[in-house]
Amino acid sequence: MNHQNFRYWSDTNPGWYREEPLHSPRITVWAAIGCKGVVGPVFLHQNVTAASYLELLQNRFLPVVENWENFDSLIFMQDGAPPHHQAQVHDWLNEHFPNRWIGRSSANLIAPFSWPPYSPDLTPCDFFLWGWIKSRIYRTQPIDLDDLQSRIQQAFDELPQEMINRSIEAYKNRLERCIEVDGKSVEINYGN
Repeated sequence: MNHQNFRYWSDTNPGWYREEPLHSPRITVWAAIGCKGVVGPVFLHQNVTAASYLELLQNRFLPVVENWENFDSLIFMQDGAPPHHQAQVHDWLNEHFPNRWIGRSSANLIAPFSWPPYSPDLTPCDFFLWGWIKSRIYRTQPIDLDDLQSRIQQAFDELPQEMINRSIEAYKNRLERCIEVDGKSVEINYGN
């Protein structure tokens, strides 16, 4: 119980108290989409660290995408989450996706293609995937984490490849529009 955030004032029952967890139950979901399909979802029940993210890339991501016929030209994009921006992750990406990945750079760690800080949501996962998944799973409130995980899996199972392909095609248009507006936020309505 966080005693600093709860105050109860009452003339009756002064010994009453209410306990609440500091953090609500949660689940972290990772997934990747590409013109050849979906990788995931991968459900993580604890905080994501550089080690757990690297393990996910090694054991869940790479075994799927290295069998795609376009693997040698595949460009991997990740956001700037702190676990993604660690030396061991950059080293692994440089080994398996040489000059074919987009991430965050700093003075010590250089990505072949770097997202600028505070960049707008340009990737298909950002502007399409997660919103589409949420629209499916929150039609009604999930009753618990198991229900939530089941709904997420079902939404991914129902995700049409045609929608993924359209989002990937829209990515190019979003990049061009971002250049036109000098890197400012981009909102494009495609009538989807």
